[in-house]
Amino acid sequence: PVRLVHDAILDCSKPKGIILDPFTGAGTTLVAAHRAKRRGRGIEIDPAYADCALRRLEKAVGVTPHLVDTGETFADVALRRLSSKEAA
Repeated sequence: PVRLVHDAILDCSKPKGIILDPFTGAGTTLVAAHRAKRRGRGIEIDPAYADCALRRLEKAVGVTPHLVDTGETFADVALRRLSSKEAA
């Protein structure tokens, strides 16, 4: 639950500190970090989990995720992935 992770983050970090989640999964830690006014950083190898975490974070935070290098939004990347699967 986000509330449990949020409480732990408050106990062991400082405001604006970085919270690293090396196994992002569904994004619970990233959402909790945002609520605790920390900077969440996540790593996820599975695209399905990465998508799930980004959707959850977008809904919870109200900010559209984007790629740093290209500026593409999450929706743009999802559409491109879908298009390439249909073409295959």
